[in-house]
Amino acid sequence: MNETTIARTLQAFRNAAALLALALPFASAGAGQEAEFALEPGVNRPGFDYAQSPAVSLEECQARCAADPRCRTFVYAAPPDFRAGCYLKEVVPDPVPDGACTTGTRREEPEVAEKKASKPGKGPVPTPTPPRFRHERGVNRPGNDYQHLKSVTTLEACEARCLGDKRCKAFVFVVKTDPLRGCYLKDKVMPVVKDKACVSGIRLR
Repeated sequence: MNETTIARTLQAFRNAAALLALALPFASAGAGQEAEFALEPGVNRPGFDYAQSPAVSLEECQARCAADPRCRTFVYAAPPDFRAGCYLKEVVPDPVPDGACTTGTRREEPEVAEKKASKPGKGPVPTPTPPRFRHERGVNRPGNDYQHLKSVTTLEACEARCLGDKRCKAFVFVVKTDPLRGCYLKDKVMPVVKDKACVSGIRLR
């Protein structure tokens, strides 16, 4: 092997080492974010949004929550779902099965979990509470509206309004592309009418 070949080989090793040094911080950051959140594919946790962004990737949604100390949970709704986007939440709402969504909940720091476990009188971690609403996609339940909230633009916000009102027994959310868009709160569960523009929610408890 002549001197020219040796020099080229050494330079190739130096270039490879430089590229590896640049890539390692990004790889460790991604791994850190994955460890920081417990992901729940096919699960939504509706309500209590304090920030909403247009459709981004799951990874970007998770990064936005990780960068915000206020954020405890995020929900990513994937396109082409009409709710597509990233929803940041400061509490951990009840889980609801939803094939369009992936939820990420911030894990507790090990020392915090250890302190909680060591407190006297504390039993095992309780199981998640059952959902408060049953969703019916493509279903309208017309009639018995006592409030029409035109400014509500997300299913989660509509459900939160119903949840916060003891009078509300059901709601219908009409997507923003429909002329009748908005959130309809009802004090009675009405019969089913098929309607692709709607999602109905029936209070379970």
